[in-house]
Amino acid sequence: MPWTRAMDEKFEKLFAMMAEMKARLEDKIEAGQEEMKAGQEEMKARQEEMKAGQVEMKVRQEEMKAGLEKKMEAGQERMEQVQEEMKDLIRAGKEEMRVHVASQVEGIKDHVDGCIGRGSPRCERKNRGSEN
Repeated sequence: MPWTRAMDEKFEKLFAMMAEMKARLEDKIEAGQEEMKAGQEEMKARQEEMKAGQVEMKVRQEEMKAGLEKKMEAGQERMEQVQEEMKDLIRAGKEEMRVHVASQVEGIKDHVDGCIGRGSPRCERKNRGSEN
């Protein structure tokens, strides 16, 4: 089959169409690569934001921990102070009771000594009742 001018023209059209298709495909590939690159950059920026957020969260946790420890220490100190105050109150109450009992005992001794010294009939009756 002889090569004709018509075949040359058809091949030229075919090559032109293929070149056009290749150019469009290259444009699409380039656009896709640019879109992918933009997506990667956005993802990288989001990752950086996440890292910064994690650092900030860790700082806040440390601040909260320090604040709680400080409050716990203050609470412990206050509890120890209240315990000491309670111990002091108990000691004072015991001392007050001891003084009161000693005073009562002294009063009873004085009364008994007075009864014995006077020979009181009430004391004598009580003494006779206990002698029998």
